[in-house]
Amino acid sequence: MGAVATVLLVSVVALMLALVIASAAVTQLSVTSRLSNAEKARNAAESAVQAAIAKLMEEPEWGGGDTLNEAEVSFTLDGAEARLTFHPLDDASVPVSLNNVSTDTPQYGWGKRLIPAEAVQLVGVGKFNGVTRTVEAIVHTPRFPYVIATSGKFNVEGPLEVGVLPRGSDPNTLDNDELLPGHLASNSAGNPAISLNPEVVVHGDLLTSGHANQGGAKVWGEVREGDRAKPLPKIDVRSYDPRSRSDVTRYDTLHTLQDGEPVSGWNRAENLVVNGDLALEAGILFVEGSLTVSGGVKGKGAVITTGPIIVAHAELEADHQVAMLSQGDITISGQNGKFRGLVYTEGNFKSNGVQLIGAFVANGRDGKGDVSVEGGGVVALDPSLSFEKGWLTMERRVVSDEATGWDETVGPRPTLYVESEYLGPNDKGEHVVKWSYTAEFSQANGVVFDRVVVRDYYDSEGERLRYEVERPSEDPNFDPGPGGSNWPSAIEISLMVDDELLFVKGVVSDEPPLKMERVKYYEEVASFSLDFSEFLSQEERMRVLLWVEH
Repeated sequence: MGAVATVLLVSVVALMLALVIASAAVTQLSVTSRLSNAEKARNAAESAVQAAIAKLMEEPEWGGGDTLNEAEVSFTLDGAEARLTFHPLDDASVPVSLNNVSTDTPQYGWGKRLIPAEAVQLVGVGKFNGVTRTVEAIVHTPRFPYVIATSGKFNVEGPLEVGVLPRGSDPNTLDNDELLPGHLASNSAGNPAISLNPEVVVHGDLLTSGHANQGGAKVWGEVREGDRAKPLPKIDVRSYDPRSRSDVTRYDTLHTLQDGEPVSGWNRAENLVVNGDLALEAGILFVEGSLTVSGGVKGKGAVITTGPIIVAHAELEADHQVAMLSQGDITISGQNGKFRGLVYTEGNFKSNGVQLIGAFVANGRDGKGDVSVEGGGVVALDPSLSFEKGWLTMERRVVSDEATGWDETVGPRPTLYVESEYLGPNDKGEHVVKWSYTAEFSQANGVVFDRVVVRDYYDSEGERLRYEVERPSEDPNFDPGPGGSNWPSAIEISLMVDDELLFVKGVVSDEPPLKMERVKYYEEVASFSLDFSEFLSQEERMRVLLWVEH
């Protein structure tokens, strides 16, 4: 009996041990499986954040403004679901990320975390086999950090304040006390590389590879001498010559320009002199050689030259926006004048008596690259100044204010306005362009309007297939006046696509006819964008401030 009992006892112990081992193995397998699921979920969440960062590198304002309701990331990775969104989802299963790039103040994001200005909170969610992981990152996407950056020396004569305008502020009513930190950088190893005076205030850092002679100037940020050279934009100026660009099939050759004569679309000239103002209307002007403007450069557009640029009398209106690129020297002068835009030169840059609003880079060749500022009072970076794709779109302009054959007895001649919008392809694959025309009439009892909307349908080759005319709303106050039906009540539209440009020709159908002159109207001048930030290193363009798993 003793032997049998022993055998039974040993068997029971062995069985229990086997059960324990089996249970441990099952538990281990379950833990391993769960860890594997968690790892896949975590990888998916991190991948969603990384995909969002890659998108932000291309488009810093993605997830804000007009893109808010469409900005999201969604894909599968090894069977795991990866998601990130900047707008609330129906099931509220994914926290909402926040793009705070376009503000100067912090905002609260997900988890009641305070997100700094010019930063983005990214919250990615990964799911796999019932396991969910959340990864949060905060990335800083600073604008081009330098108000003035030069490969050569910097010198200032007279009073000057260097800083950044608050977003949304009017450059015409500049208040120096409201300037935000903005930096001045010189890559010169000279002694001195930067020369200031007691009337200078730098609201940011003073950075140079050489020595800075502060001369009693106030510098609110750091002063770093012997610093490493800063990466400066290096732009192929000749790449903007329309004659050699594959994406430009039509451009105008200009031999002369009159004072205020509008420049639209792509244009080319050689050694051009403008006696008066150079007026850009969504225009790009490339000059082989030098450009001399006795007035100012106004409007919206770009000026590119292989030789020096001289602007003798700079002025500013709030909507002026000019990109100026040159292989030669650039000189902008004026009496209490103002210039708003981006300046890039491979020579020297000099301003005299001009407030400079924008960003200014001199990356000189052959020992050049010096910057000299005299009597301007202010050099300020404007963060609202954008030269990204689409910046040359003209939303509204007068087509013509000249009428022929108009019967003056029925009233003053009308003015025709036009607005356009590309609606994209329809379900038939036709490209749809919507044109809204408004005829403005002045009468004794005030100004009245008559409106017509035309939709054009184009094929992929730019041939107009058909069009539709509608009157979306009648003005209840519209009075045809004593001329009765002689007032325009409908507008015949003849449109065609010529290369990248849209031409408009309008004719009022009533008798006597009001004939409109043929006028260029530009939806967008293609293939021109400029962002100094793209020339910075990836580290300087985007920095990860936080990376944490929840």
